[in-house]
This record gives sequence, structure tokens and C-alpha cells, in this order.
Amino acid sequence: MKLQFEADLKFQTEAVDAVIDLFDGFSQEANDFSLTSEIVPNIAPGSFLDWDEVFDNYLEVYERNGIKTDYTPRQLDTDSGMQLNIPGAKNVQYPSFTVEMETGTGKTYVYLKTIYALHQKYHFNKYIIVVPSRAIYEGTVKMFGSTKSHFSGLFDKPNVEFYQYDGNRVGEVKSFAESINLCIMLITLDSFNKASNKLFKETEALTGSGKLPYEFLADTNPILILDEPQNMTSETAKQALRTLNPLFALRYSATHREVLNQVYRLTPFEAYRDGLVKKIQVYGFHEFEQLAFAELELIRIDNKKNTATFKGYRDNNGFLQVTDTITLKTKQDVFTRTQNPRHRGLFIENINKGEGSVELSNGETLFLARHVKKSKEDMFRAQLRETIASHLQRQDQLYPRNIKVLSLIFIDRVTNYQEDDGIIRKL
Repeated sequence: MKLQFEADLKFQTEAVDAVIDLFDGFSQEANDFSLTSEIVPNIAPGSFLDWDEVFDNYLEVYERNGIKTDYTPRQLDTDSGMQLNIPGAKNVQYPSFTVEMETGTGKTYVYLKTIYALHQKYHFNKYIIVVPSRAIYEGTVKMFGSTKSHFSGLFDKPNVEFYQYDGNRVGEVKSFAESINLCIMLITLDSFNKASNKLFKETEALTGSGKLPYEFLADTNPILILDEPQNMTSETAKQALRTLNPLFALRYSATHREVLNQVYRLTPFEAYRDGLVKKIQVYGFHEFEQLAFAELELIRIDNKKNTATFKGYRDNNGFLQVTDTITLKTKQDVFTRTQNPRHRGLFIENINKGEGSVELSNGETLFLARHVKKSKEDMFRAQLRETIASHLQRQDQLYPRNIKVLSLIFIDRVTNYQEDDGIIRKL
């Protein structure tokens, strides 16, 4: 199966143009980089990027896209400060530009297309995509592979080199730095956020270069693409990003914590209103009356003192709310300790130390932790049954309209599915 991509979706085009237009007026030729003997940077020798002009362009983009903030921008927001505490560390300052796009609207496609467009128009040729997790890393690798031929046709077949950085391929930083082609490096934040990372240590792969691995990247003044930058807001993360000595950064997310020089915004409301994301329905489950298995939980038996310790639950407008733990002896009244109306007249009949159980005066028997498992099985069974029934019902309604139904089940812990005898796997 080969995926087909639409190149002219209006909202995606607007997001790309918002970045491209920031550098309107800047010019450098591809052959200017022949003047560079070794490291090939984003700005060729003799070229100059006027940030005052970029700010003027930013104001136009800001106005055109209707970005609404509490203030009128007076200058570009920049990040400034020290790099990580490594050899050659220095103070770095660079601007960032924010693109906000609702989840499911093609954020990764947009920033990859932006990379190709910036390269074609301005001959910026060094990019580092920084992602916060291995899962996003793998997803980006797949997206790059899926879109490579698509973008090749859109942008005159550029020579593209895609580097999947990890600590075992540290020598590739030299190839990245010295190539005159469009170079994209994908890296996780964890790969360079502490001085002990291989990126900051000498390696036999670069013997004789006189440089540490990170210096090859920093010397190119790469453009950073920050995927989900809300996960990169700690001071350590910021120091790590500064260590790459970026020309500027582009920030892509649906949920930004810091909004710096915002150039485009596609809100959840706009995405839904324009039919860019589909409708979501959520079903929640609540557990109500289960006297023996929900409102009184046996957690410990003290053989010496002949006591049983429970978690007690009280009724709070139809929902169960846990009280403090309570310790009871045989014949002691439960209601006096839990104040739960359904415990009136209930007392401990017998504490069975050998079986690890407690008999209640109403005939119910509580076992250590066993009732918790049964309660969860009942809840998961109800969730699965309702999800399957709802899925099939919605599928019957929407299949004729060529709409796919996707059902998700949120679980409390991975082991309940991952293990061979996991509750959800068995159900």
C-alpha cells in the first residue's frame, strides 16, 4: 500500500507559508556554499540574515493570521543563556517561532514540507528534528519515508540525506556537517541533554578532527524543529538545545506551554468546525453498589491482635469515596467507623486468620485483595462489552458514508493487558 498525500490543503499551506514568509527578502545562492572548505553551515560565507527584517516580516504574518495575544510584539522573543556544562560551552541566543496545530491535522507532514520549502527558497540546508520520546522518533522515521517521494516531486527532486541519530552512530555528525545537500537529522532530547552523552565525548570515529561530535552540529547553525516542545521546557532541556547553536527554532504542537513568536494557530474548535478532525464520543463507567466488594476492602489481618484492617467507603451523592483505613475486632460495628448508611447494623462476625478472610454479619465474606480483582474484572468486562456493542452500532451507521470507526479503551496499567494472564487480555 502506498499513501497518497494532498499537497494543497489550505490550512497546511497556510502553516507552511507562515514560516516561509518570515524570511522574505533573504537571498543566498546554492553555489555560495562552494566557498566553504569543510563545514557547510545554513548561512553561506558572505551572506547575512537581517533579524530586524525578519521581525518586520513576522509582524505581517502575525497580522495576516489573526494571532491574538495580550500584547503587541515589540521585538522577537529569543531564548538566551548558557549551554550545557561541557567543554567549550558558551552563551547562546536564538529566536523561536511557534506553530500551533490541533492533533490529527498533519503536524509532522507540515514541518517536513516546511523544511523542503525553506531549502528550496533560501538554501537553508541543515535541520535537526528534536523529539521527546522514542515513540515519536519512530513515527517521524515512518512519516519521512512515506513522504519522501511526494516531496521530491513537489520540490524539484532535491538530494536529501536523512540521519537517524543514536549513540552508536555518532560519527555521522561529520557527514551531516560537511554535506552540501539538504540534511535532516532526527534525534531524541535524551541523546544530548546531559554532559555524559556520547555527543559530548571524544570518539575514535572522529579521530584527528580536533572536534567533539556536538561541535560538528553546532558549527552548521542548524534550524531546530521541536516536536512537542512542551516537553522541553526545563532549564536542562533549554541548555541542551542551546548547545546545538541553532540559527532559529520552529516549535510544533497542539498544546504549547510557552508561546514564542506565534506565526500560525489552528485551534481545536477551528479544526472541528472545518471538518479537519472527526467527532469523538466518550463513554465513562462508574461503580455503584457492591457492599462486600466495593465499600469495604480488607487490606490486612493482624494475627497477634486478632484484628482486621479495612479501607472504608462512604456514599457521596451516588459515588463511592474512600475514607481513612479502619481497624476492627470481632463483633465491632462497622457503621460507627465508616458513617456509611449502608453499613448500619453490619459488624464483624469472624476473622479467619488461616484463610485470610473476614465474615460479615450479613453473610458476606471478604478476602484479602481478592474482591479488588473481581471488582476490576466486572468493570473491565462492562467496558469491553459496551465498547464492542457501541463500535458495531456506529460502524453500521457510518460504513455507508466511508467513515471508519476507531474505538479506544483506556486501562489502568499496562500489565493488565501485556501479561499472558492479564485481566483485559483474558476478557
